Amino acid sequence: MSTSILYHGFGLKGYRHKKTEIVEGEIRFHIGLKSRHIRCPLCNTRQVIKHSEKLRTLRTLPIGKKLVKLVVSVPRVECPYCEVRRRVKLPSTEKRLSYTKQFARYVIGLCEVMTIRAVARHLGVSWDLVKDIHKKYLQKH
Repeated sequence: MSTSILYHGFGLKGYRHKKTEIVEGEIRFHIGLKSRHIRCPLCNTRQVIKHSEKLRTLRTLPIGKKLVKLVVSVPRVECPYCEVRRRVKLPSTEKRLSYTKQFARYVIGLCEVMTIRAVARHLGVSWDLVKDIHKKYLQKH
């Protein structure tokens, strides 16, 4: 599979595809940031020293009835300018969330025609997660 499915199918920019696996009935795409997107989270410079990587699992849009998760390698970088050592920001999600922005938009779209309980059951997530996404949307709009 090429990285074009990540961009055109899931709206993910700046990632490269590593491998795909099917585990317990769900599809897992293992991806990593392209080197030009690895930047200091504070000053945004690309001249950083790369250290360890941590795997982070994110929910994204389903393919048919199959649940899809992204397993992202998030590098920890050290910036010589601001002298910080932190994990880079992922362009597809907000800090400390377990789902992508596309997934949140999909949930909002489903909430317009379905109940929160039905959306949660359809996506295989908890009622609380759907409620939190919908609540954040209502507070912004």
